Amino acid sequence: MYLVWFDDNAKHTIEVKIMDAIGAYQQRYGMLPNIALVSELDHAPASVAGVLTRVEKRVNRNNVQVGYES
Repeated sequence: MYLVWFDDNAKHTIEVKIMDAIGAYQQRYGMLPNIALVSELDHAPASVAGVLTRVEKRVNRNNVQVGYES
C-alpha cells in the first residue's frame, strides 16, 4: 500500500517533502514506510530518515509515494 504525497512548495527541499510523506504514512497506517518513490527530476538522496528512496519514471515531479515493501 502506497500513500501519494504532493508538495509543490519551492521552499521545501525533497528531503522535507519525503519526511512529510513519511509522517502522513505513519499517521494513517500506524507504521513506518521503508521505501519512497520519487521523480528523477527531484534529485533525492539515497535514503531519508532510514527510508530508502528509489527513482521511478512514472512518479511526477513534486510527488512522493511512500510505502512498505517486504
